[in-house]
Amino acid sequence: MKLIVDATVGTHILGSKYERLETTYRDRHGDAYVHPATGILAYDPTRQKGKAPDPWWLIAYTDDGIAAYYRHIVEKRFGFVLDRPSWGAHVSIIRGEEPKKNLDRWRYNEGLITPFAYSHDIYTNGAHWWVNVDCLDYANLRDFYGFDPGKRHFHLSIGRVRDRDIVGKPPEA
Repeated sequence: MKLIVDATVGTHILGSKYERLETTYRDRHGDAYVHPATGILAYDPTRQKGKAPDPWWLIAYTDDGIAAYYRHIVEKRFGFVLDRPSWGAHVSIIRGEEPKKNLDRWRYNEGLITPFAYSHDIYTNGAHWWVNVDCLDYANLRDFYGFDPGKRHFHLSIGRVRDRDIVGKPPEA
């Protein structure tokens, strides 16, 4: 089965036949952060062994079992395989942007274990798949390095559609 992607539609929310899994509590953004987890902070991570690190990235590695579980759900529901993220299960906190302040403190808390909560709602842009994350510590880190202090919602990468399974915009009927 091929996944048909319509990039003009934007991010799709997947779940029940009503396009969303139902829960008892949702925040003002519509997400329910019901699952606790932890992440290990990593600065300038390396995507492949022996390759140069990606500069100005700050991620939190987390349990690969979380991403494997959600990849399995997507694979069973849609019949195609998702590739594991390059860094494994992770939350991106700073994405390749040079810090605007405290540059001399870059890497100051490498390896720190941080708690966060994640939603069980699965999101996609057609190629990448994720679940949303809520973490005040990650928002504070972004603020510490001079980025938007209002950003509090992040995502845990669970997988990417294999290129051969992306077909393009569906034909119009």
